[in-house]
Amino acid sequence: MNQSKAFVKHLSAAMSKTDSRLKAFLENPNAASVHNVRTSIRRLRALADLLPKSIQKKSKPRNYINGARAFFKKTTEIRDIDVIEAKLRKYNSLQAMQAFLAGKAEKRSQLLRDAMMSATELSYAPIPAFKASQMSESKLSKRNKKIAKKYETRLETLAETILSSPTIEQLHDFRKNCKMLRYTIEIDLKKNDKKLALLGEFQRVLGLMVDDSAVLRCLSDSNLGELAAPIISELEASKEKSYKRFATLLRKSYARNVKIFSEK
Repeated sequence: MNQSKAFVKHLSAAMSKTDSRLKAFLENPNAASVHNVRTSIRRLRALADLLPKSIQKKSKPRNYINGARAFFKKTTEIRDIDVIEAKLRKYNSLQAMQAFLAGKAEKRSQLLRDAMMSATELSYAPIPAFKASQMSESKLSKRNKKIAKKYETRLETLAETILSSPTIEQLHDFRKNCKMLRYTIEIDLKKNDKKLALLGEFQRVLGLMVDDSAVLRCLSDSNLGELAAPIISELEASKEKSYKRFATLLRKSYARNVKIFSEK
């Protein structure tokens, strides 16, 4: 299978999965369906960036991708609330926590109305179909390398400072670029499976840390008072554990001279 056929296969699968997960969200917009459809959209967006500009500008692909972006944006705060609820539900026996989570649930319901409208609009949009004959294999390969290099450069730059005193924004950015690089190189016929596995592990560990940070920010803005103190302590410890795991993994990779991001 050549590069163009492999790309169309991945893109068609991403379109199909996004559509099926969107329908699952509309049937039951729970935390799992929100997470699943957002994951599919993120992968779809990464693959759509590899399309030739002439195809990206056509109405069907443009409208579908723009609709997916709009829906993704409208579910971001919903996803944050789902993470907060999952992290704090074990404290639900506390009356103050029950009230706090009830407030979050109400906010989610309000946000969900808009997200459901966006999802319904997207579900009616025609799903674009693509053919390998529509794109040059050489140009696709060149574009793939160019975009992959963009993410690799971002990761290399972040890695230079991220082991000293990184901000949560830098770690979140590192994680996002790991995702986009992984999605981009997955269609490469000569893909490096070890690199993909490493990027996936960076993404997983940093995901735990970013989730803990989101809950900590929420608690710092709450009126839970002293009730939040032991919870904050526990989350800080979990966050530190995740960071140490990430830092150890990154240092070991450099020490072993692993080609972490770019193919030098």
